[in-house]
Amino acid sequence: MFSVYNIVLNRLAEWLIPTRLRTSVLLAIVKACYTPFINLHNDFLLYRKAKKYELAMNYQVCYLESFLNDRFDFTQRRIYIEDAKNHPAKYIHQLAELKPLVIFARSESNHEAIYTRGENLGDYANDFVIFIPVSVVFDEKEIRAMIATKLSGKRYKIETF
Repeated sequence: MFSVYNIVLNRLAEWLIPTRLRTSVLLAIVKACYTPFINLHNDFLLYRKAKKYELAMNYQVCYLESFLNDRFDFTQRRIYIEDAKNHPAKYIHQLAELKPLVIFARSESNHEAIYTRGENLGDYANDFVIFIPVSVVFDEKEIRAMIATKLSGKRYKIETF
């Protein structure tokens, strides 16, 4: 397939040298001169391929899972995304009622669970949860940066299992 970026520098260098001057010594000197350009060109092609891959990913769950698994868990692909489970908010009391804030007594074995802001309904609800195995080495800042390029304005939580 033809592409603007497919340049064969070996042939190009030979073509630019006049036929009567093409000796093995001159070709070796020219090759030594353009070898750094070949390295730069190969680095550019790798960078272009990586950026094309990143741009092909979008906000769909299957693409985000694939994106994270390709980066952090390439062999076993255990990273997955689920919708957040939002719980109904627990009503304790209003401040105007002047009641003490007692959730449960220490002698009681079972008690009502109060959820975090991200788990409650309302403005602070998480949109999804990313589950990552404990055995996978990852940097949370890197994951958040990767997802921020694809999703903006979404709240999510990263949990290990």
